[in-house]
Amino acid sequence: MPSIFQYSFMINAFIGGFLIAVLCSFISFFIVSRKISFIGVGISHSAFGGLAIGLFFGFSPMISALLFAIISGIAIVSFVEKKKIQEDSVIGILFSFSMALGIMLISLKKEYSANIFGYLFGNILSVTKEDLIMYGVLALIIIIILLFYLKEFIMLSFDETYGRVLGLNMDFYNYLLTIIIAVTIIISIKLVGIILISALLVIPAATTQIWLNDYKKIIPFSIILSVIVIFSGLYISFYTKVPSGALIVIIYTAVFFLSWILSKIKK
Repeated sequence: MPSIFQYSFMINAFIGGFLIAVLCSFISFFIVSRKISFIGVGISHSAFGGLAIGLFFGFSPMISALLFAIISGIAIVSFVEKKKIQEDSVIGILFSFSMALGIMLISLKKEYSANIFGYLFGNILSVTKEDLIMYGVLALIIIIILLFYLKEFIMLSFDETYGRVLGLNMDFYNYLLTIIIAVTIIISIKLVGIILISALLVIPAATTQIWLNDYKKIIPFSIILSVIVIFSGLYISFYTKVPSGALIVIIYTAVFFLSWILSKIKK
């Protein structure tokens, strides 16, 4: 069998996978704690409309997807904060609109674009060194923000009312966390795709919380577990020729249910 590391695209994939593992696992803790898993699904699928806009008009689809995802996330939070409409209703509406917009624009585009399938389901071959530089910078900024406002994000996740009593601007932290989720989703699209990225925003913390109940342990252990799962998925997919994004999610799902079963047996 050929060495997996003799191919530059696989090295890029492993580096990108490491960045995604760190970001998604860190953010997963707040998503699971706040019980906002559906927001990740809504924002990721909303990004499809942004991708289609970029492909249709001939400019960077990743930039248009990022802007579209951020706007969608802010819209969701704004409607929920103002109590004008239920969260699931807002997400359902934006989800449907974005997917419909994307399908319409792609159907109107005369020349066929295979890139859209890579964005939907992930494509490790498309991760370039330029992408890694951009992802690395964005990941560093996100990690710094998360660490700097860690106490505020934890308070937002467990006792938002108490934070407001203390005079903290919890709306600001809510919007900031939503923007961070949107940026992380866009960073992860090329590896696992729009369809599957929501799994990596939920399963890490959901799996680790089966065994641990301290955020100081949940976050680092979630990162370690994600690195192992993503690297395993990339390695196995290289030799079996199966889609890496789908395999990573399948492995992670198996780890979650195995952890759940073992925890029940232990009890």
